[in-house]
Amino acid sequence: MMDSVIQLLTGLADSQVRAFRHTATFAAMKISSALVDVTLELVSVKDRNAKQLEAEKARLKQSSGTNEKLDVLIQKKNEVPDVRLKCISALLPLYDKQDVLVKLELFTNKFKDRLVSMVLDKDNEVGMKTCQLLTSIYRVFPSLLQLKDCVPIYELVYSNHRGLAVAAGEFLNTKVFQHSHRGRTATTTSSGGRSGMGDNAKLIQDLIQFYIEGECHDHATYLVDALIDTNPMIKDWQTMVDLLLSDEVESAESQLIEVLVCSVRQAATGEPPVGRSVVKRGAPSTKESRTLLEDRTRLSEVLIPALPKLLQKFIADRDKVANLISLPLNFQLDMYMAGRLEN
Repeated sequence: MMDSVIQLLTGLADSQVRAFRHTATFAAMKISSALVDVTLELVSVKDRNAKQLEAEKARLKQSSGTNEKLDVLIQKKNEVPDVRLKCISALLPLYDKQDVLVKLELFTNKFKDRLVSMVLDKDNEVGMKTCQLLTSIYRVFPSLLQLKDCVPIYELVYSNHRGLAVAAGEFLNTKVFQHSHRGRTATTTSSGGRSGMGDNAKLIQDLIQFYIEGECHDHATYLVDALIDTNPMIKDWQTMVDLLLSDEVESAESQLIEVLVCSVRQAATGEPPVGRSVVKRGAPSTKESRTLLEDRTRLSEVLIPALPKLLQKFIADRDKVANLISLPLNFQLDMYMAGRLEN
């Protein structure tokens, strides 16, 4: 269109008619002036755009260093255990706050699989904290965790790391041994006292069934160590003896004897199983020494009169007898001598 206008004005500027010639010349000058203004504006815009482009290039070059830092941060988030540990530690107290539980339910459903996988974290501290977190989650959302979610935690009671095993044992107490606190009243509470065949008897049978189903033979000492500080049934030796002398656990007598022997040994010595890592400490404190003495006295009161009956019942089973005759190593033998003199 502009070409047509220029050709028209050029033709009119050569016209013999003065009015056409002057008008065409004036119009051509006006258009030329306008085009000059447009050209100047375009040059100005071009220069400004060039400066902005250079500034953006410089900014992108600078931000590339920031991206590298972000990559390092993401890498740390994925690989540094302290980051995962702090995240789990921050979540733990939230499940004790009733006012936020509704909001936490959606979050827990979304990240449940990730949390369950973290119990097997390569860092034992992260795994231990995650077990504690899942125990809190089960207390407030008992229907959320399925069996497949719980199995990895159950297996950790046999872990070489004691803190992780104890945390898994606490989850086991909460999920499986649901009457453990009521069972506390059934334990022996005084010298020579006898606990009943009530809640603890059922719990001990559940414990033996768990041990059998776990198929971790010869690892009863690890199971006992994981539960001995948190579940009183582990030291309910009277109920264990009563079960062995009865016919209620006929198919699981060997496993119950294993648990009994391991429980007696650890209660009397306070020593964890061989191969399970614990924080090295100095000599036992006064309270710990007193607890060991009380436990040793109580187990002696229960087992000294019961041992002959147990040996008589299982005299034909070599393995059971071999386990039972190791019990006197943990007795207060002066109590045995005193009992013989009284008789």
